[in-house]
Amino acid sequence: MIVETPGLERERYWSNWSGNLSVKPSSVTYPETVSDVQKLITQSRRIVRPVGSGHSFSNLVGTAGDIVSLNRLKGDVYAIDETRMVARLNANKTLNELSHALNARGYAFKNLGDIDKQTLAGAISTATHGTGQGLGCLSSEVVGMSIVSATGEVIVASETQNSHLLPALRVGLGVLGVIVEVEIRVRKAFKLRRTITFEPFKDVLSDAASYWAENRGFEFYYLPFCDYAMVITTNEADGPNENTGGGDDESGLYQMRRVRNLLSGWPMLRRRLLNFVATRIPEEALVGPSFEVLATERNTRFNEIEYHMPLPNGLNALVETVNHIERALPEVFFPIEVRMTAGDRDWLSPFSDGPRMSIAVHAAAEDDYSWFFSDIEPIFRKYGGRPHWGKLHSLWYGDFFALYNDFESFWKLRRELDPHGRLLNTHLRRIFGEDGHVVS
Repeated sequence: MIVETPGLERERYWSNWSGNLSVKPSSVTYPETVSDVQKLITQSRRIVRPVGSGHSFSNLVGTAGDIVSLNRLKGDVYAIDETRMVARLNANKTLNELSHALNARGYAFKNLGDIDKQTLAGAISTATHGTGQGLGCLSSEVVGMSIVSATGEVIVASETQNSHLLPALRVGLGVLGVIVEVEIRVRKAFKLRRTITFEPFKDVLSDAASYWAENRGFEFYYLPFCDYAMVITTNEADGPNENTGGGDDESGLYQMRRVRNLLSGWPMLRRRLLNFVATRIPEEALVGPSFEVLATERNTRFNEIEYHMPLPNGLNALVETVNHIERALPEVFFPIEVRMTAGDRDWLSPFSDGPRMSIAVHAAAEDDYSWFFSDIEPIFRKYGGRPHWGKLHSLWYGDFFALYNDFESFWKLRRELDPHGRLLNTHLRRIFGEDGHVVS
């Protein structure tokens, strides 16, 4: 086990991908075995927080205690049960690494989000999702898990062993234990065809239900201060790989930022220019292995708020959000992302009571995002939204008791497994109402 302890002569900070979170921990530890993880937890007298790839915007990791990264645990795909179509995986490898390892064996995850740099453990712990009317979040496919609890005990939960724990462990925010292995449903490797077109926003709104019903995957991005949306559909495909008409997303964001900077005081001119550009972007088609089609590179860093709305409210929440931004927030230029995810039964899954529509609003990493909470979050909450656990929000435990039918069950189990709050940092103590349980 490797321990890096920040010294007085060289301050070392942990920060997340976007840079909105930074903290100086007592140590950053890299266990190389499960026994190392057990030893760390039992010997430390401080808060212990596991870290994946740092792609969460909410403060799930930051602590003045001990941060533990399991990215040096050996292996990727430990086994594949071909009868059950279940893979046993190193939970602390990234989705990209595991996708390549599965593909080499002829298998694939059923679905992914549009970023694959997260670790599997981090992705399932926050109910990370892709899009598709019949496709659940990544955690909904988990059928087994091994964790190291706050007491150093290895707990195994599966469909035949401690099965009552699975609905809690699948979306656990890292507060029930440190995840070391995951068993997850997979399928034979497959190809997808992704098409991207720019369509009038009013038409996308009226046709959204059909898009979701007729495609394996569908999402769209509304372009602020424009009358168009970028429509993305994904469907299974055969035949050779293809890549035609592909644009440069980073260049597009740069140009939208320039238009914002130059024309934020002239909204009609800004709209006319963006409309002109949108109508001249060629259709894009991409065919390839599923994991390569679903995930994209994100080189422009940003911060994000995303809420999951009950389906009857989703598009109404989107329209009100768009209207408010264009009336009061001329600084916004990032496209607004809209997706759908099937329901599941996990206690803290935002999709626990049925399918939901997700709306994500972004701000460049260097820009102020306080308006997420003053302007956008009240709209999302008005329509019954639940926040993405890994994205920015201002809710606390009283809010979550009201939003989740099973929040009390999770709350009781958390106290049972970690009665002294060893795995709770300040942010998580706020979520679980444990402000008095402070270790360090």
